[in-house]
Amino acid sequence: MNPRNLAKVLLLTNLRNVGFTVGYLLGGPGIDTQRVLGVGTAQRNFAAALLIGTSNFDDPNVVSTIMVTSLLMMVSVLILGKKLTEVDQGQGAKVESVEIS
Repeated sequence: MNPRNLAKVLLLTNLRNVGFTVGYLLGGPGIDTQRVLGVGTAQRNFAAALLIGTSNFDDPNVVSTIMVTSLLMMVSVLILGKKLTEVDQGQGAKVESVEIS
């Protein structure tokens, strides 16, 4: 693989992981909601990238770069989403109720 293409893939991977992290952190208190919003945020623009890549560029390397990075991102985001549930420290904790009068 060309070092320039590898740099593109790594840059897009980092961008996708940042998107997952932002969606996960803004997902609220429920772990299920956090995972769904994280994956949804990270995989959100796959179709838009393909549309722009095919309509604006004649080079077939553009489409193949988009496909490779999107598939790698999907795998990395799904692995990251599974690992983040293991480090969630809020599960299983006892919650005490407090009455405010």
